[in-house]
Amino acid sequence: MTRASWIPIALAVTAAMISPAAPLVYAQSADALEASAGWEPVGPEEVRGKLFAWLDGREVDAPARAGVEELWRDGAPDTGGVELLNRLAQSVALVDENTRELVAVCSKPRQNAASPGQHRLSDEETPAWLKANLRLLYGRWLAQESLFDEARRQLDGLGPDDVVDPASLLFYQAVVYHRLLEKEAGLKAARQLLSGAERCPRRYTAVARLIEADLGALKPDTLDHIARRMEDIGRRLDLGRAGEKVRGIEDGVIESLDKLIK
Repeated sequence: MTRASWIPIALAVTAAMISPAAPLVYAQSADALEASAGWEPVGPEEVRGKLFAWLDGREVDAPARAGVEELWRDGAPDTGGVELLNRLAQSVALVDENTRELVAVCSKPRQNAASPGQHRLSDEETPAWLKANLRLLYGRWLAQESLFDEARRQLDGLGPDDVVDPASLLFYQAVVYHRLLEKEAGLKAARQLLSGAERCPRRYTAVARLIEADLGALKPDTLDHIARRMEDIGRRLDLGRAGEKVRGIEDGVIESLDKLIK
């Protein structure tokens, strides 16, 4: 696979992050079929129960509480996935300043190359279930902004049972590992997503199949692998990051080129 042949894959991944796409038809691999899904979509009632149990243990002023109740009132859209994650984040933002700042950050393009710190994600008083979902919210935004190293730190260690939108977690894990050339981790995330393809957005499964096929064929120290690492160097330099990490990747590229020459 040449560098030119994988560029459309990267473009497809980027497009799927920001807009719906028509499904692409692929035969699912045996590895994907054998992968253990271990995840199910989460229903709004389950999330609502956790949220209001958390609110009951906090001092919340009446207007803020009323705003949350309005978001979850009877007759509100019975949606899951991305919409459910967003509704949860919006609800917590009404009663918590740190989360409000996080939601504001994730609602618009980044202003510079630095990724903002988020106190709520390291606050020991934040319950584990809420922290996991806020990490997903933030990790998703970081991936969409091409801050893949930062996204990896947020998404690593999270499993489908930890969040209200398992499909998005697995999708963005697959995207991040794909862009960072972490083959085994990327394949694992893509295959776990595909094992529940009927339970997630079609654009997710279409891109996950591309990622699975692409990473499955990727071999170290080939011209294709070298070209991808050079592209990653360019991305990092565009972000103003020319430190030890970039120098290490550059050294690896030179070593791979030396092997090819020999």
